[in-house]
Amino acid sequence: MTITEMHLQRLVAAGMAGDYETLEQLRREDVAAGRLPDVVAALEERRDDLRWQMQMGEAFVDVITRDLAAARFDALRHSRSVERLLGDG
Repeated sequence: MTITEMHLQRLVAAGMAGDYETLEQLRREDVAAGRLPDVVAALEERRDDLRWQMQMGEAFVDVITRDLAAARFDALRHSRSVERLLGDG
């Protein structure tokens, strides 16, 4: 059975909002339609995708943080070099 993106979005939105009434209503609909196992599998896949995206985002932040630190160090080093040149002039 195919689960629509809209259905998954409704489930995720209800879960994030803590809307247990909507979650229960959607669960009852899924059970009645015989698609609960498919919904669970689709949500697990979505969770795995989100986990991977979070890991990539964290890695990106780490790289950017290192790049900024290196740029600050370079700027400090160059400003000292300029100060020395101007001081000698």
